[in-house]
Amino acid sequence: MRASPCGLLIFGRRKVGLVMQPRSGEPTRWSVWSQVSVSDTTPANIGDIKIDATIPTDVFEMSLLNATGGPGAANVGSIILSDGVWTGHSSLLGGHITGNLTGGLEARVDSSDNGGTVVLTVDGDLTNSIEIKKDGVDTSLYGYAGDLTLVVGGVISAGIRVGTIKRLEAAALTNSSIKGDITGPVILGTINTDSTIGLGPDPADDPLPVREHITESGSVTIDSVDGVSVLLSINYAIDDGGVFTIKSYNSASNIAVKFYGDIGGVLTLHEGVESGVTVVVAHGASLLATGRIYLKDANGVRQSVGGGGLFLDGGTKPGSLIEAGELVGQLVASLGGSPNVNSPGDFAGEVIFSSIAPGATIWMSGANEVFSGTVTVDGDMAGQFSTCISGGNECMDFVSPAKIVVGGNLTGRILTTEGGTATSALMSGEILIGGSIDDTATIDIGGDMSGLITSVGDMSGQISVGGLMS
Repeated sequence: MRASPCGLLIFGRRKVGLVMQPRSGEPTRWSVWSQVSVSDTTPANIGDIKIDATIPTDVFEMSLLNATGGPGAANVGSIILSDGVWTGHSSLLGGHITGNLTGGLEARVDSSDNGGTVVLTVDGDLTNSIEIKKDGVDTSLYGYAGDLTLVVGGVISAGIRVGTIKRLEAAALTNSSIKGDITGPVILGTINTDSTIGLGPDPADDPLPVREHITESGSVTIDSVDGVSVLLSINYAIDDGGVFTIKSYNSASNIAVKFYGDIGGVLTLHEGVESGVTVVVAHGASLLATGRIYLKDANGVRQSVGGGGLFLDGGTKPGSLIEAGELVGQLVASLGGSPNVNSPGDFAGEVIFSSIAPGATIWMSGANEVFSGTVTVDGDMAGQFSTCISGGNECMDFVSPAKIVVGGNLTGRILTTEGGTATSALMSGEILIGGSIDDTATIDIGGDMSGLITSVGDMSGQISVGGLMS
């Protein structure tokens, strides 16, 4: 059906404006579009599209495309395919808007899981929310449903709350929140905002556990984070096979990227952790056995960890891997008693650095936690490794099969106690130095030692053991 430009388009049973009448209880697909005139097919504006839910079981399925499958409208106010007293289902099975969608878009899944599909392209901006809800389910308890395929040529500056995201593209994202399992590609251009962007609800406001997933077929790609004081909150678990990539921080400063769900897939940071950036796997979330964090550019060249550092609040599981270039800042894992973590965990995976610069530190600390993983430094280690946070009194035990493997020289420090103030920690793992232990180097074992310290080159530094050796 061709629609003239109008302020309100209602389809249902009442003859108000342009009315469309589906048969009760039977899905009817309506083709809706607006053009300048009968002879001029240039897309025109539509104020609002909504349903008339006089019959509560009516089904509404529509497309917003013209007779040849082209764009169905220029600017659209809102598309509301939902009503509070209505129990049917609705879908937008294909739509193309050449301008902006300035009002909300709503669709409904019925109690039998029918409906709730939205497929839409907006060449301009999306400035109001998209929601797909299930009939009779409280959305405060994660009652969003349906599936979304959305391409936005401009900026998304509104919330998206659905059951499943099959595809989402936008040139930019600002002051937005996105909710729904990600099963396909999500490609976001520039994130440019001075406030919070959340993928999923902010855990500070939501006591429930992470429920959204980037599934084995899902991916999120962010081309650029550009702004001042940006908080990017990722309240998603990244499943095995899922991918999350940040390509660039551009000229941004004071950026915090926080992941609140376990990482079992691949997280890639093309520019590493540079000045002004902090990356946190927060609230006790872990890097799982299949999890990978790669700090590499598009050509596979390792990038450094600097800035505010990389924090792993929930530790890492056996089989997990972090690979980066030079550590010039800090890597912090399992901060027992720190305000940065709610639930610390063991560090049992592997982390690989090209080298560790002077002043850089790997902190591993937590009451009743252990370091049983591997730290590999391909080159020289001029910084520090410690199983106690600076000034703290909760040291991790360094237990077999834990290893520190340094391919070059050790000119820095390896400590399983900190300044004599920390509880002594046991050491039953291995420290393997491929070069020399320089005269500036220190290896300080606070507790009993049954492990092994090996140096291929000279050992002119200081090695001390505070407890028994066996």
